[in-house]
Amino acid sequence: MAVDHVQVFQLIAHYQARASSEPDPIKVNEVAFREIQRYRQTPGVSTHESVAAAEHYLFARFMVSTGTVSRDQMDAMVMGYDGVKFLAQQTETTEKWMRHNPANPTSKVSAASVVWGLKGCADGEADRIKHLPGVKVPTWNWDAMKFGGFTDKVANVGSAVTGSRY
Repeated sequence: MAVDHVQVFQLIAHYQARASSEPDPIKVNEVAFREIQRYRQTPGVSTHESVAAAEHYLFARFMVSTGTVSRDQMDAMVMGYDGVKFLAQQTETTEKWMRHNPANPTSKVSAASVVWGLKGCADGEADRIKHLPGVKVPTWNWDAMKFGGFTDKVANVGSAVTGSRY
């Protein structure tokens, strides 16, 4: 199964429309992400590459638009996550380290998912500049990298060395 860009666009539009009753445009990004995240946890959905790409887009847009992370950090997280995930998917044991839910396998790594994640970074930055221009954005926020399992260990080491937000 490959990423279907039309389907990704439709999924993003669907989840943003579901959140459109929110009066705060930044909150729309969070609600849309949380809704697709919940959907992706449905058994059998976690490996669907188009759903994964849409979730990656909405996650990146949400995190950057709120100023939780800088666009530079999220760009690095998008690319780094898929690189680590590719390596982890080489064995069953290490693939399980990447799971946010131990019962749900990860989707395949794809350049298309990375592109959608980077698009979410750009759109999130545009939202932040428009709606939260005065928010102080950290250079790096280690806590934003905690997704459970292996990523928590990496974030804890990084935080211990440099501080959680700097």
